Amino acid sequence: MPYPAVVTPGQPIALYTTLKTPRAMLDAARQKHSFLQLSSLSIRLRRQTRGSIGKALRIDDTVWPIWAMHGNIPIQQEKLNILWATTTAGDADEATAGNLLSLSVPASAAIIHQPGFWTCFASRTYSIEVSVGMMLVRMPMAQKDSLKERMKSRERLEVQYARAAMRVMISDPPPDYEEGHEGE
Repeated sequence: MPYPAVVTPGQPIALYTTLKTPRAMLDAARQKHSFLQLSSLSIRLRRQTRGSIGKALRIDDTVWPIWAMHGNIPIQQEKLNILWATTTAGDADEATAGNLLSLSVPASAAIIHQPGFWTCFASRTYSIEVSVGMMLVRMPMAQKDSLKERMKSRERLEVQYARAAMRVMISDPPPDYEEGHEGE
């Protein structure tokens, strides 16, 4: 995301995600005749509003999905770039085209005109959370079976999840300026 990380309702979000897998983990999987597999990835926007008076604390936690993927993508290298095919790229440059996500209409409607803030008694914060699910898949060693038969009989181990979050600011869209009305 650009710095500072700003989300504007109704405008695409430039988000670049790279999954980094330690080389030692990939090598250990190969030695066990296994491979790592990306099984899920989700990106969501979280709004957390807190209010406290004395010892009383109230927290409102709301989450909106931005993008999700479920499937089985083999991880064969240390860096796996995760790109999304979107049609909202518009006039984005080549470096960010394909990495633009949009908030859903309900999420945009819920956060417009509601920027984050922090006071002594209340706060409203926003963050973008990325959750990744990976699993180790063991391949049977029978040499006589074809690769297709071996893939059918593979053993899947439990999915392990990793999460990361980044705090973002919410900004209202810029005003519409009319051209040709200078100095009025």
